[in-house]
Amino acid sequence: MVWFVAGAVLGLAHGIVRLVRAPRPLRSPARTLVITTFIGLMAIGLPLWLAAHLI
Repeated sequence: MVWFVAGAVLGLAHGIVRLVRAPRPLRSPARTLVITTFIGLMAIGLPLWLAAHLI
């Protein structure tokens, strides 16, 4: 569970950075945050969870 939270937090942080740095967002801010949080869950949280349980 901790690994998924870590992935979600990192994904959310990435979304906030994208919103701050972009001159004009291509999508709505809420959609950007939801997408980057989901990507953080799947791309970071899932591999960390698998590694923690397989080792």
